[in-house]
Amino acid sequence: MSCTPLNIQSGLFITVTAWSKALSATFDGKTLTYTPGGANPGLSVQQGAKSLFHPLLSTRSLSYMVLGNKYLVILDMESGAGASTRWLSLVDFSTWTEVNILTVTASSNAIPPPIVNPSQGNASVFLAYGQDGTQHTSVAIHRSDNADVLCALAAPIVPTGQTAGEAAAAQLIIHYVTGGTSQTQGCPLPAGVGGVTPSSNSFPDLFVGGCPFTPSTKQFTIKNTGTDCLTINSIANSGPFTVKMATPAIGSALGPNETMSVIVEFNPTTTGNWNPANLVVSASDGNHNLACVGRALAASFAIQFNQTTFNFGKLPVGQKAPTQNLVITNNGSRPLTSVSVPSVSGSGFSSMGFSGTIDCTKNSGPIPIDFTPALDGAASFTFNVADPAPGNPHAITLNGEGCIANALIAVPPSAPIDLGQIQQGFRTVKFFEVQNTGDGPLTFDGTISGPDVVLFGLPDPAGSVTNPPSTRTYTAEAIAPCGNFPAGSGKVIVAISFFAGAAPSPTSKSATLTLSGHNATNFPPTQTWTFPLSVVITAPVAVDVALVVDHSGSMNDALGSRVKIDAAISASQLFVELLRPDLDDRVAVVRFDQSPDVVVPMTPVSTTAAPTQGQIRAKVATDIPPATGTTAIAAGAMTGIKEVQKPRATTPAALTQAVIVLTDGIENRAFEDPSGGGNWFSIRGGTLPKPEPQTGTVNTTAMPKPSPIKIYAVGVGLDSEIDSVQLAALASSAQNLFRVNQNLSGATYFQLEKYYTQIFMDLVGTASVTDPMYTIAPGQRHEIEFDVLPGDVEALVVLFDYEGMRLPFYCLSPSGEIIDAGLIPPGYQLRSGWTPQTRFLTFKMPALDPKRYAGRWKVVIEHRGQVCMGPPVENGDRRGFLPKECRTEKNPVLYGIAIGVGSNFRMAPFVTPPPVYVGDPILLSAMVTEAGLPVLGCTVTVHATSPSGGSWTLTLFDDGAHADAAANDGEYANWFTQTFDAGTYHFLFRAVGVSRDGQPVVREAARDKVALDRQPPGGGGDGGHGRDDECCKELIHRVDKQLRLLEEIAERKRKA
Repeated sequence: MSCTPLNIQSGLFITVTAWSKALSATFDGKTLTYTPGGANPGLSVQQGAKSLFHPLLSTRSLSYMVLGNKYLVILDMESGAGASTRWLSLVDFSTWTEVNILTVTASSNAIPPPIVNPSQGNASVFLAYGQDGTQHTSVAIHRSDNADVLCALAAPIVPTGQTAGEAAAAQLIIHYVTGGTSQTQGCPLPAGVGGVTPSSNSFPDLFVGGCPFTPSTKQFTIKNTGTDCLTINSIANSGPFTVKMATPAIGSALGPNETMSVIVEFNPTTTGNWNPANLVVSASDGNHNLACVGRALAASFAIQFNQTTFNFGKLPVGQKAPTQNLVITNNGSRPLTSVSVPSVSGSGFSSMGFSGTIDCTKNSGPIPIDFTPALDGAASFTFNVADPAPGNPHAITLNGEGCIANALIAVPPSAPIDLGQIQQGFRTVKFFEVQNTGDGPLTFDGTISGPDVVLFGLPDPAGSVTNPPSTRTYTAEAIAPCGNFPAGSGKVIVAISFFAGAAPSPTSKSATLTLSGHNATNFPPTQTWTFPLSVVITAPVAVDVALVVDHSGSMNDALGSRVKIDAAISASQLFVELLRPDLDDRVAVVRFDQSPDVVVPMTPVSTTAAPTQGQIRAKVATDIPPATGTTAIAAGAMTGIKEVQKPRATTPAALTQAVIVLTDGIENRAFEDPSGGGNWFSIRGGTLPKPEPQTGTVNTTAMPKPSPIKIYAVGVGLDSEIDSVQLAALASSAQNLFRVNQNLSGATYFQLEKYYTQIFMDLVGTASVTDPMYTIAPGQRHEIEFDVLPGDVEALVVLFDYEGMRLPFYCLSPSGEIIDAGLIPPGYQLRSGWTPQTRFLTFKMPALDPKRYAGRWKVVIEHRGQVCMGPPVENGDRRGFLPKECRTEKNPVLYGIAIGVGSNFRMAPFVTPPPVYVGDPILLSAMVTEAGLPVLGCTVTVHATSPSGGSWTLTLFDDGAHADAAANDGEYANWFTQTFDAGTYHFLFRAVGVSRDGQPVVREAARDKVALDRQPPGGGGDGGHGRDDECCKELIHRVDKQLRLLEEIAERKRKA
C-alpha cells in the first residue's frame, strides 16, 4: 500500500494538446500499439505481463492522448454521416482497466471531439468536456491516474466564450463563459483527510494485585476520506494504553479510501480509571485521537458452587444412591486460600471433604457425596464451606428419602355389576378401576365363577373381547415407586366381558367376580372382594316396518334405463324378502297417490301363515301399480305410521318401528284424517288443494311424527322434480334421508335397491361392509373379499342381477368351507331369498367356533359363458343359486353386490341435521365402536359426489380439532365445504381399521344431504311457492339447530 501525492503545478491548463492516431508510442515504461486494420484492429497498451486492449469497431474511429508522459486517455467515435456518439475513457494503470470519463452524442460528424486539457508540468489532473454542437457537457476536472472527479459543473452550459481549467495555490478552478458572462467554479485542491473509528473504545475491567491477567486489546481504524494522500507520521502512547501493531506501518501514506488498522493494548499495573486516555495520531492533515476508556480495579475473592442443594431422590432403605459431586470454582481475581469442606457422616450421607487453595479460574475437582438411607422417610443434612469469599461460610444442603416398597390397594365397593340387556349373539364389556396408592407394584388375581361362567370373561382392557379367560393376574405400577420399580399410573383397569351365546330369556345370566391374592399391605393377605355379575340375553331386535310407495302418475316416468315405479317395486320386494320370517318381524305395504291405500295390512312375516312372505312379495308387484293421480305424501306416511302402531299380542323386549316412504315428487294434495273429521295434514303444514274429487284449498297442519318410529324418506327423481325441504322434513333425522337423483343406468342401475338394503341393515343392526358394481366378462371369476371377526355372528350377501340375468355365486370361508343356497356346512344357519332382480344369502356363524369363520371371506362370482333367468333353485347338486333356465351369453354382464355382517365392530355415519344452503359447510362424522368401546386409529374417509357430478375424497379425524369432540374418543369428523351447487350430495363413508383381535376391518355406509338455494322453496303445499316468512324462519333457527346437533352427538356418545 503506497500513495504518491498529486503535486499539481499551478497555472492554466494546457489547451494545445492534440489527439493522436500514431501507430505506436512509448511512455512511462509502457508500449502503445495502434492497429487500424487487419484481423484484430484496435489499440493495445502493454507493460511486462500487464496489458489492455481497446477494440476498433467497424463503424468507429480511435485516437488517444498521452498526458504528462504518464497517463493515457482514449477517444472512441462513431464515423459516417449524421449524428455521432463519442466515448472518452482513461486507463487506470493501478488496475489496468478503462474508466469512462464522458459520453456525448454530437449532432453531426463535423462537431469537434471532446476536449482534454492537462494541468501544467506532470499533467496530474485534466479538464475534460464533451461538445454536442450546442452545449459543453460533463464539464469537470479529473485526476489523471484514476479519473476521480475533483471539480465539476452541475449542468451542461451553452458556451459563449472559452472554457478552461486552472490550478491555483489553494483550489482548482473551471473558467467558462455563458450568456456573455464569464463565470468560475472553484473546488479545493486534493488533500488527504483522516478519520478514526470507533470514536472511542471501551476496554474490559482488569484486576491488579492478584491473579495474573492477559492484557486486553481493541482495534481502531484510521481511514483517508480525502482525495489525496494522507501520511500517518506517529501515534503516541498514553498511560497503560500502548500501540501494539499498526497495519500498514506507522509512517505510511494512505491513498483515498485506504485504511490503517491500529491495535491498542490495555495493560495497567495500578488501579485507576481512564475515561478517556487519548493516543494522539500525528498525520499530514493534523492530529487525531484514539480515545481509550478502561478501569483497573483491585483484585478480589469470589466463589461459585455447582450446586448448593443436592437431591438424592427416593430409594429403598440400604440401597446406595448414585454418587453426586460438589465442585467449587474460583471465579474471582485472587486465589482462594484456606478453603475448607468438612467431612460428612450422618443421616445416611457421607463425604471425605476438602481442604486447600483454589487458584484463579481453577476448581476444587469433584468432591464426592454419597447417600445410603438407613430409615424409611425423609433425610436431610447441611454443612458449611469455610472460605475467604464474601458470604463466608457457605451452606450446602443434602436431601434424600428412604423407603420400603409397599403396595396399597383401593377397590370399589363390592356391589352387584349389571351388564344390562344384550342381544343374542353379541358381546359387551364393562370396566372398573383398582387403584394402587402405595409406592410398590400391586398385583392381584381376578377370577370369574358361577353357573354361567362360560359366558363371562376377563379380557385384556386393550385387547380382544372374544374368548377371554375367566382368570387374569393384574399389575398396577405405583405413580412414585420406591427404588428401581417402573413408574405407572397407579391404577389398573378390570374389564368384564359377556357373550350372549345362550338362548334369550328373561332370567338373568349370573356369575361372580372375585379379586384375591393381592400383595398390598393395607389389607390382610387373605382379603377378597366379590362382585355379583348379571346380564339378560334378549332376542334379536324385532322389526315392525311399513313400506309406503308413491304410485302417482309421474312414477310412470323413466329415470335412466328404468321406470321409477318398476324400480320402486323391485326395491320393496327385496326389502320384504330380506325380512326374517318366523322371527317376530312384521310388515305392512301402503301405496298412495292423492289418497292412501293399504295393500298389505300389518302382518307377521312368515313362510307358512298367510299371507306368506312370498305372497306379500307378489302383492307388491301386483297391487302397487298402476301409477296415476296426484301426490299426497303425508297421506301415505301417516297411514304407514298407523299400521306400525297396530298393537302386537305380545310386545317383544326390543322392537324397532320404521316407516319407509318412497316418492318422486312434490306434495300437492292435503290429507284429511280421519275422513270427514275436518283435520287436514301435510308434511310441513300450509295451504294445499284438497284431494280429488274435492275442489278448493285448505289450511293444513304439519303431520305428527311419533318419536319411537323411524321415518326414512327416499326420493326418486332429479333434484328439480322433488321438494328437498319437504323430503328433509319428512325424515325423522338427517341420517334417514336418501336420494336417488341419478339415472338408474350402468353402475347406478341398482341404487334404489342398495339404499333399501342399507336401510334393512340399519334396522336389524348389520354393519355394511361394501356395495360395489362390477362388470364380468365370459370366462372370468371374480372374488370379492370381506373380513369376518371372531366376535361376528352373521353375514348378509345380496347379489343384484342386472335385468334379471343371474350368474352363479357362493361364499367361501377362510377355512375353505362353501356357503351356497343348497350347501350348508355343519354348525352354520342359512337363509336364502330372491326377487326378480336380486338373490341373497344370510347365514349365522357356528357358535363359539371362530377358528372356522374368523378371517378373510370371499364371494365368488363366475361368468361361465351363460346366464340364467327366473326363480333360482336351491339345489345342492348345482352350485351357484341358479334358475333352471339358462342361455348362452358371450357379452360381459353387469352385476352389483352388497355385503354386511352382524358385528360388534360398527361405524355409525352422520351428516349435519339442520338445513344446509349453497355455500354452507356440511359436518360429516362417524362413530366407530367395537362392543361399545371406541375404536382408535381408524382411517375414515368420505367420497363425496355433488349434484353436478364433481367428486372429492375427505378424511375424517379423531384429534379434537375437526369438530369431532375430544381427541381419541372414537368419533371421527370433518367439514365438507364444496357445496357449490344446489341439489343432492351423496356421501360414501368408509372406515378401515383393526379390531381388538388384530384383524383388519372395513365398514361402508352411504348418506345423502340436500343443499338448498339461498332462496329456499316454501312448504306451503302450493307446488313450491312458499310462505313469505319461510326463508327467514329457516335462517333464524339455524343457530338453534346447530346446538341441537351438538346435543344429538352427545346423546349418541352417551348411548355408545
